[in-house]
Amino acid sequence: MISNCGVTEPSSIFLRYQVHISVNLWLFCPGRIAPKKQQHLCVELLHKLHASGHTNVRLVMAGHVTDQAYFTQLMKQVKELGLESSCEYAGIFDKQQMTHALSHSLAVLSFQRVSNLSNICIETLAAGAVLVAPDDGSLNGIVEDNVSGILVRDSAEGADRIAKLIEHPSQIKRLGSEASQAVKRNFRSWDERVQDEMMLIESSSSRSQAA
Repeated sequence: MISNCGVTEPSSIFLRYQVHISVNLWLFCPGRIAPKKQQHLCVELLHKLHASGHTNVRLVMAGHVTDQAYFTQLMKQVKELGLESSCEYAGIFDKQQMTHALSHSLAVLSFQRVSNLSNICIETLAAGAVLVAPDDGSLNGIVEDNVSGILVRDSAEGADRIAKLIEHPSQIKRLGSEASQAVKRNFRSWDERVQDEMMLIESSSSRSQAA
């Protein structure tokens, strides 16, 4: 079903996806609904995946609608491609729901126009989820293709690579494990950053008192 942009309580939708991946295959596309996020490419990917025979895969989009015209066009695309029963806009997830959704999806899609090195991508990797994103250079040094994520040329290749994940589910755990390790290697944790900030404040205070 397609939910309208007025949805702000995703709990009922969210609960439907708290099941094992082998039972319910679904792709997650988090982020505000806007042209630069290019959710239409995620819908296109789902359509190509269905065309290859994987019609049991669903797509869930979640985030603030910041461009009503784009959202309307997105829903029109879903309808025209016959994906109304396989694609949902789930409203806005809180942090707990987002973390659960990231870690329980088949894969997380990010096809942003400018750069895919975003907070949500870092959260995806940290959650041990499989990130599928364009091989546009924005994730160089963070995501290595087929090691800590999946980098593709376009939505068609994305659909093909996800089909292979479905056929070889052991790869999901392998990619997710490498993804979480990549975050630890490349980014400091929140606690570490807070500690650094506290030390900076204490150091500045000590210098002020000495002066």
